[in-house]
Amino acid sequence: MTKKVILMCGIAGCGKSTYVSQKVKELEADGFTVASISRDYHRKQLVGDTNDPNVYFSCEKQVFQNFINDINECLATGIDYIFVDATHINAASRAKILRQLRPDPSTALDIMVIDTPVWVCKGRNRKRTGFARVPDSAIDNMYRNFQMPSFEEFEHNNYGFGGGIKITIRSGGL
Repeated sequence: MTKKVILMCGIAGCGKSTYVSQKVKELEADGFTVASISRDYHRKQLVGDTNDPNVYFSCEKQVFQNFINDINECLATGIDYIFVDATHINAASRAKILRQLRPDPSTALDIMVIDTPVWVCKGRNRKRTGFARVPDSAIDNMYRNFQMPSFEEFEHNNYGFGGGIKITIRSGGL
């Protein structure tokens, strides 16, 4: 049975994937089974290494469905820790994912916010190439539309996460 789902939250370039990579290594070294499920991975499998917005979003429904299927498969097999790596910048985007998940009643949910200044995110992003590079305008848009997670999002619905819901805010550094 899955102990915890960690739903990553933050704008592009804030350090979500770097954090996940580090935590996966630590947890595996401690003997836990761990999955890192990235929406970008599923998108890249369908559209290749492009940052052309027309191509990038051309298969979004299939990307989302593959992403959800992968998470639910890990939940069904009882992976100890599942990292869900995507931006999840607002309550609606978090709810859209969480409504589709099928956790065991004792599974916990941790919303992990990586809080990084937008200028740092843009600087990191400028070092990326190809698919990984996001237009600065998209980062600005994410920053403007970002909503910090709150427990009010879960006031009437815990989405099946009976093991508790936690919100963690972590600095993404300078």
